[in-house]
Amino acid sequence: MGPTGTYRRPTTLDDHRERTTVETRESTAACHKAPLPDDFWDLSAEQALGRACVACGKALGVGAVYRGPVLGRDGGMLLDADVYACPPPADGR
Repeated sequence: MGPTGTYRRPTTLDDHRERTTVETRESTAACHKAPLPDDFWDLSAEQALGRACVACGKALGVGAVYRGPVLGRDGGMLLDADVYACPPPADGR
């Protein structure tokens, strides 16, 4: 029950996905060359944790490229995240 005594529907995975949709930058550059976001708050949770590409938002696997830190502040607290990008495409493919 919610704080007012009314029933609240449990959160489902689909509800979570709708709220955590990743906004991506429009860029013609490959992910490993795309510019980094200006601020920590421009990252999704998955990007900030290094699980999603900082440029396109896709889930990362083997071969992810380290891009560097993205910095931000929350009052006096420094927020930073080491971000990763999709690997470069293989030559000749």
